[in-house]
Amino acid sequence: MAGEAVAMDTPCEDNPQSIKYYVKRFILSQPALFQGQTVVDVPAGHGVTSRILHDAGARVIPMDLFPQYFRVPELACLPADLAQRLPLDDQTADHVFCQEGIEHLSDPLHAFREFNRILKPAGRLFLTTPNFSNLRCRLSYLLTESERAGSVMPPNEANAVWLSEDHDQRLYLGHIYLTGLQKLRVAGVLNGFALRRVHFTRTRRSNLVLFPFLYPFIWAFSTLTYLKHCRKHPRDRERRAVFKEVYKWAINPGVLLDASLFLEWEKVREVEDVAAHLRYFSGKYSG
Repeated sequence: MAGEAVAMDTPCEDNPQSIKYYVKRFILSQPALFQGQTVVDVPAGHGVTSRILHDAGARVIPMDLFPQYFRVPELACLPADLAQRLPLDDQTADHVFCQEGIEHLSDPLHAFREFNRILKPAGRLFLTTPNFSNLRCRLSYLLTESERAGSVMPPNEANAVWLSEDHDQRLYLGHIYLTGLQKLRVAGVLNGFALRRVHFTRTRRSNLVLFPFLYPFIWAFSTLTYLKHCRKHPRDRERRAVFKEVYKWAINPGVLLDASLFLEWEKVREVEDVAAHLRYFSGKYSG
């Protein structure tokens, strides 16, 4: 009980159980990446990461659906809704942090479009979300269509939707739209981003227990599917490169074991240029 009390009293950015601990550790390990740079933090929440970025020398623009909860006096939090247009001009930011926000959105493609719009060319998007690709979540979805079988109900309006305390009819959606790495990856690609790195954080014990039983099947089915698609396109290097990347993440032990997804993206093209990039893959679907 004493250990639990200490953990409860520990600020989230210093608690290894919190994703903000790993975000803070990353920011402090990369001072040159953020110093003097314009960084958007959305949703900013209470401002934990905004404060860390500010202390690291970044010019921080915090934004949140409920800016009244922001707690960093040195910074002003702008009202913003990730489901709408963000209140910033095109190519304003060098980097964007989006922590624990994408899983609350019914249209993540819109959010990625907005991230692309406000980022400068080659800007970085750092996105965190609960890892719906790990083994425990996969098994939980099979058993109860929820993220944690036995403790979390499937998404429903009784405990996954909240009204704003300001009585303005704004809805705050819980983990209704949780999604895994593969769908997030393609949402990014469709909006001009390339997934550059997955920062691994904390392995869940339950995933370790499941790993020796489930991984052989995941590896076998993923490998068979990958090889089947490669055989259909033996000379198509571009298409095979996509298949290889998808396969790499499908069998990655870190993705299957980690509690959270901490993804680093690079803006590689404007949204209006994506169609030309994807035109290569257009035409009759061939599996």
